[in-house]
Amino acid sequence: MQPIPKSKDSKHINEFRPISLTSLLRRCFESRLLRYLKVSESTKHIFEFNKGQGGFRSGYSTLSQVLLAEEGTNLGLDIKVFLDLQQAYDRVPHKRLFRALKAIKMPYTIAKLLYSLFVGCIIHVTVNKQLTRYIKIDRGLFQGSLLSPLLFNIFIDSLAKIINTRNLVIPNMLLFADDILLQASTYTEIKNILKIVGNWLMANEMNVNHQKSGFMDTRNTSPETLSIQNLPIPSVKYYKYLGFTFHKARIEFEKSSNERVENATKLLYKLKSFENQWNIYAKLIIYKTYIAPAAEYGLGITYHWINANYRNRHQVYEPLETLLYESIKWITGLRKHKRVIISILGLCDSQQRSLEHAYRLTIQLRNSDKNNPISNFQSMSNSVLNSNRLAARCFRNTIFNPDKKLSYKEMRAVYLENLNSEMILPACILNRSRALFDPVINFKDDTTRRAAILWRNNLLYHKRECPVCFKPFHRTHINECNIFDLKNERLPYWDSMPASYNYLDHLLNSGKELEFKRLIFSLTRYLVPRPNKQIEDSTSRSSSTS
Repeated sequence: MQPIPKSKDSKHINEFRPISLTSLLRRCFESRLLRYLKVSESTKHIFEFNKGQGGFRSGYSTLSQVLLAEEGTNLGLDIKVFLDLQQAYDRVPHKRLFRALKAIKMPYTIAKLLYSLFVGCIIHVTVNKQLTRYIKIDRGLFQGSLLSPLLFNIFIDSLAKIINTRNLVIPNMLLFADDILLQASTYTEIKNILKIVGNWLMANEMNVNHQKSGFMDTRNTSPETLSIQNLPIPSVKYYKYLGFTFHKARIEFEKSSNERVENATKLLYKLKSFENQWNIYAKLIIYKTYIAPAAEYGLGITYHWINANYRNRHQVYEPLETLLYESIKWITGLRKHKRVIISILGLCDSQQRSLEHAYRLTIQLRNSDKNNPISNFQSMSNSVLNSNRLAARCFRNTIFNPDKKLSYKEMRAVYLENLNSEMILPACILNRSRALFDPVINFKDDTTRRAAILWRNNLLYHKRECPVCFKPFHRTHINECNIFDLKNERLPYWDSMPASYNYLDHLLNSGKELEFKRLIFSLTRYLVPRPNKQIEDSTSRSSSTS
C-alpha cells in the first residue's frame, strides 16, 4: 500500500490516501470477474442501484449529478447539505458489506469468491521508501481494486433507498460514490433526513468528516443550526461539489471555470521547467492529456450557461484563451500567427472548444440510463427559453446535430471550414493535414520540425533575398523564379490551391520529412542574406562625406 498525499501540505496520516498496489494477476482476475458479473443473468441485477447514485455507473456522470443539484434549487430544494465521509472506503466493515451482498441475493459462490479477495488479506505499507512488516486488515476496501467501486455502491445503496422513498423529479439524496449531497425545501425536512443518515452511519460504523462538510441555503442570512452524529455541520459560503463551486445553493460558473484555469496554469508553469526534455509532439500530447482536461472540465455545461447569460461570456473565455496562447508558446516556441499555430497543432479556440464539449454533453445526456433523473428534462428542451432550466438547455441541439453523432475529426473539419471561409487560415494547408494535427508535428528531427512550422507560418527566410530577382524572399518565388528547377508536371492538389502553393507545401501536406529536410537545407545555402539596413545607411553616408 502506497500512501499518496491529498495536498502539498499533508503531514498527518489522515491526510494521505492509501492506494493499494495489488498484484498483476489479481487485477487481471478482477477484470474478468467484473465483466462476468455484468453479463451473467444471475448477477446482472446487482448493478441496479438507487436513482440517486451516479458513481461508477453506465449512463450516469459527474456532470449529470451537478445538473441535478442545480435543478434541485430551481424546484425548491434550496437547502443543501454536503457530507464528506471520513475514510469512506477504508472503513467499510466486512460483515455489513457481505450482509448487503446477501440482501441483494448475490450468488453464494460469487460471495465466497469476493470474501476470499477482501477478507483476511495482509499488506505492506511504504513509509519513507521502506516496507513495513505485514499488516492484517479486518475492514475496508482496497483503493485501486477494480471491484471496490462496485462493492462500495452496494454497501451504501441501502442508505439511498431509505432517503429517496418518494417519487420526486430530483431525489433528496444525490451520491457519486462517497460524495453525498442532501437537499430539501424546509429545515424540518432536512433535519429528519440528517437524523436518518446519522442512524445509518452509526449502525454501519461510518463517520462524517465535519471539517470537510457544510451546508447552505438561498434564503436566510443567519440559517438554523444543523448537526449530524451529535456535532454541528458548519454553514459555508462556498462549497466545491464534483469540481463545481456552489454559492447560495447554486453553481458559480465563472468562479468554477476560473479556478480550473488557474490550476491548469500552475501545472503549465511547473512543466516549463522540463521543456528541454521534450520535443513539440511530446509537449502537445502532455497538453492534451493533462493541461486541457484540467481547464476544460464541465465546459459543456458552462457553454449553455453562457448562452443564457451573455454578460459573462468575456469573463469565462478570456482566461481560457490566455492559457491556450501560453500553452502553444510553450509547445512551439512561437508567438506570432496564433490562429495558424493552433490549427497546425490540431487545437481550436476556447469558444469552439466549448461548443464541442456542449455537443458531447448533449450526446451523453441523451444516452443516459432510463432511470437517471436527468432524463426527465429532455422533454423540456424544446420549450425552455430562460436560464432557470439549465438541464433542459443541455439537451438542445448545438451547431452540430446530435442525431448525426459526429466524430471528433468531423467536428474539427466543420471548424476548419468555417475558418477557411473567413480567410483566417493559409489556403496552402490541406484540411486533412490538420484535422487532428499537422503531419509536421510528427517529424523526428527537431530542426526540421521547427523549420516546417516556421514555413507554415510564413516566418522562414523572411530576412533573406531571392538569388534570382534579388527581392525579399517570399514563398511565391519558388514557383515564379523556379528555384528548385522542378519538372513541368502538376503535383496533386495544385489545381485547387492558390498560386503561392509550391513543392515544399506539397511535401509538408504529404508528411515527407526527409525530402523536405533535403530541400530546406539546400534552400538555406542558396538564398542570399539581406544586408542590414543600418549598415547600408552608414556606408552611404560615409561615402557621400568622402
